[in-house]
Amino acid sequence: MTNITCFVFKVDSTVLPKPAIFYFESKQVIDFEDDEYYLFLSKEKSMVMFGGKYKEEGNIYELYTKDSVYYFIQTGNKTDNKFNIELYYQHDSGKCPVTQLKGIPNLTGDSILWQSPFIFSCDLLDCVTVNLNWLQFITNKCVFPVTVMIGSVCDFSDTNGNTCQDGYIFNDGNKGTCPSCKGAGIVGRLSPLGTVLINPGTKFEEGEVRSSQAPLSYVSPDVTTLEFLEKKAEIDRQKARQILHLQTSNSQVKGTENLTATGMALDNKAMTAFVMPISYQIFDIYDWALDTIAFQRYGETEPKHKLNVPKSCDFKNPADYLTDLTVAMEKNLPPALVQSALYSYINSYYGDNETTTLIFKLSIAADRLFGSTQDEINMKLAKGTAAKWEEILHTSVLSFIADSIDENPNFLTLAKDVQVLKLQDMAKEVESEIKGTALDITKTEVESEIKGTALDITKTLLP
Repeated sequence: MTNITCFVFKVDSTVLPKPAIFYFESKQVIDFEDDEYYLFLSKEKSMVMFGGKYKEEGNIYELYTKDSVYYFIQTGNKTDNKFNIELYYQHDSGKCPVTQLKGIPNLTGDSILWQSPFIFSCDLLDCVTVNLNWLQFITNKCVFPVTVMIGSVCDFSDTNGNTCQDGYIFNDGNKGTCPSCKGAGIVGRLSPLGTVLINPGTKFEEGEVRSSQAPLSYVSPDVTTLEFLEKKAEIDRQKARQILHLQTSNSQVKGTENLTATGMALDNKAMTAFVMPISYQIFDIYDWALDTIAFQRYGETEPKHKLNVPKSCDFKNPADYLTDLTVAMEKNLPPALVQSALYSYINSYYGDNETTTLIFKLSIAADRLFGSTQDEINMKLAKGTAAKWEEILHTSVLSFIADSIDENPNFLTLAKDVQVLKLQDMAKEVESEIKGTALDITKTEVESEIKGTALDITKTLLP
C-alpha cells in the first residue's frame, strides 16, 4: 500500500522565474498521454531508512500536467513505499510543458513512439567499436618486436652453498625461488650499455663464437589479424555512413573510379533528404521551448521571437569550397561561377558572424571586379573595359568600409545603394588624388632635369 502526503512548494513571485530545459531518457518515462500528462522517474534520490540507516536511495517522481508540476518524494522506510507530494510549480498554461525529441514515428496502438533516425546504424557502429577495441588490445600486447637472446644458466649460490637449480634453491628440503634469476633459471647476457656479451671460450671449453644461432634477434608478430580487424572496422564504418547517407568530404579521396557526377548528385540529394527532416524537428522543438519559456517567465501568450528555419543545408567545409574555387579558376570557368565559389568559401568562414557577413555582402555588391584575378583586371584596364577607380575599389574595399564605419557607426544599417555609392565615391576620390600627385611630380622632375641640364651646359661653355 502506498501512503501519500501533499505539500506545496512556493515559488518566489517577486522575481522572474528562470525556466530551464531538462532531458529525460526513455527508461525514465513511467507513463504518459500526449498533451495530457507525463510521469518521470527522476535521477535525484531522497533520504530513506534502508538497512537500519538513512541512505540516499529513495525514489523521486516528477509529474507534469497542463496546469502544474508535482514531485512525488519517497520518505520513511524504503520498503513502505511512502511518498510526499509537493506542488512544485503552478504554471496554468493549459499546455503540458513537455515534448518529445521526435525522430522516426512508430505507431503503437493509439500512441506514436519516436525512434532515433540513427538506430539503424547502431549495430554496425557497435561492431566498429568492439573491433577497434580488440585492435588496440592486440596492438598493445603483440605488435611490438620481442627480443630473443641466448642466456646463461644461473649459477647463484647462497651463503649455505646451495646453488640455483632451474630457478629454485633447495635448503634442507625447503624449496625457494632464486633471488638472482627470479625463478627463470637463466640470467641475461646484456651489459649495462645494452651490449650482448658472448662467451669467447677457453682451451677447455669451445665457447659461443662459432655458434650457429645468432646471439640476439627480434621476433615480430604476423599482422594479418590486425589488418583484417582494421579493414573490417573501416568497412562497417562506411556501411553505417551509407545508411545515414553521410558522404566523405571532397578534400578526401572517396567513392569508386566509376563514380559519376550524376551519382554524386543523387548521393547529395539523399543526404539532404535524410538531414532536413531532422533539422525541421530540431527547430520545431526549439520554437516550442522558446514559447514555453516565454510564457512561464513573462506570462504572455504572444511569442516575441521569430525563428528563421533553414530551407536548405550545406555539408561542405572551407576546404571543400577552396577545392571548388581552385578547380573553377584552373578550368577558366565563367566569372559568375568563380565568384559564386569564392562567395561560398568566404561565407563558410564568416557566415556565423552577422557583421562580417554584412561587410562581405556589401563589398561584393560594390566591387564589380569581385572574383577577378589581377591578370584579368590588368587586361580589362588595358582594354578600357574597367576604370582605374574600380581597380582601386577592388583592392581597398575593406579599408573603405572600415573608414566608413569609423566615420558613421551606423554605416552598415544604411540602404545598400547608399553604401555602394559611398564606397565608389571614396575610390574615385583616391583616383583623383593619385592623378593629381602624379602630374605635380612629373612637372617638378621635368623642370629639375631641364635646369640641371642647362646648368651643366653653361659650366661646359664657360672657361
